Amino acid sequence: MRAPRQPKKPRKLTGPTDRDGGGELRRPRPSAEDYIPTAPMVPLDDEWDADEWEAEDWASGDWDSAEAGDSAASEDPEAEDLEPVEMRRERGRAEDPGALARPGAFSRLMQSARAAGGELRGRLASRRADEGELDARRVERKREARRVRLRRAGLGAGVVGLLALLAWIVLASPLLRYQYSTDQISGYAETSIVNRTQLEQLVAAHDGQNLVLLDAEALAGDIRDIPEVASATVTKDYRHALSIEITESVPVACLGPKDSCSAVTADGTKLTVPPEVAAGLPRIGASDGLDPAEAISDGLEVLSALDQAVLAQVTEVSVAKGNLVTLNLTEGRQVYWGSLERGEFKAQVLAVLLSQQASFFDVSVPDAPVSR
Repeated sequence: MRAPRQPKKPRKLTGPTDRDGGGELRRPRPSAEDYIPTAPMVPLDDEWDADEWEAEDWASGDWDSAEAGDSAASEDPEAEDLEPVEMRRERGRAEDPGALARPGAFSRLMQSARAAGGELRGRLASRRADEGELDARRVERKREARRVRLRRAGLGAGVVGLLALLAWIVLASPLLRYQYSTDQISGYAETSIVNRTQLEQLVAAHDGQNLVLLDAEALAGDIRDIPEVASATVTKDYRHALSIEITESVPVACLGPKDSCSAVTADGTKLTVPPEVAAGLPRIGASDGLDPAEAISDGLEVLSALDQAVLAQVTEVSVAKGNLVTLNLTEGRQVYWGSLERGEFKAQVLAVLLSQQASFFDVSVPDAPVSR
């Protein structure tokens, strides 16, 4: 069985907690670390009385009573060095109510209270100033944001108004209205075959329209639809005019019999020409079922190969299927040309044969011509 543990010996108490006299703990002397500074307090009623006593003692010349507090406060110089001033004052008030009966104590206390109150008022005033400055900044920021919005709205309204004004000037105002004039059309030939009345009415129908919205290309297409106009260009001449340049179609021959000849171009387009113009055109006749353009091309190729003396005698060119060409001459004579091959050689042979007294000539085989 294990032996019981020996009790520990009591240890001696040392340091600031040593017991004193009747066994009670001695209260340690306060130090500077134990002091927490606070704002000065207004003296109590007994302190006011002590100040009055102090003033009376000094006024009556009782120096012993006035200096009693000073001698009591200087009994313990070590405590005076360690304790803060306010703690010494509090302890002095508790131990000796007459400690405040020193010259100027009340005045110094009041000055300290005033200084603390002034500092507090200064902090409050500074805080109010900061809050006021912050509020002023917020108000100014709101005003600036409002000014920015108004500026943007004004700028947007100005832009919209400017665009509306430009749109009205361009699209609706009379500043860009087309004003028709006959001298705006040029390109007529010396012996023109174009019906001027028809062309001028077509252009004049656009008088008064907005020149910006007027479709110049569409107008040029309408002018080209006239058979006697080969090409047309329309240019806008701001602010009120158009420049119209046309090129007339060129009739190269008359298609059909002599009494009802229709002038045609090289591509076979039929034209309406004055009688005096049609009278000077060579006539080309095509058999039924033959393409007029092909017949005209074949007839023009034959006519271009003839001498001027022979060409003057030609009254009609007939084209049959298979590109077989026949020429009708004055005085009832006739030439069978045949195909289009060796056209220049055939023209030379025909020029020689026409000097003979004959009414029919066959040059389809130019190496063996026939005349009768």
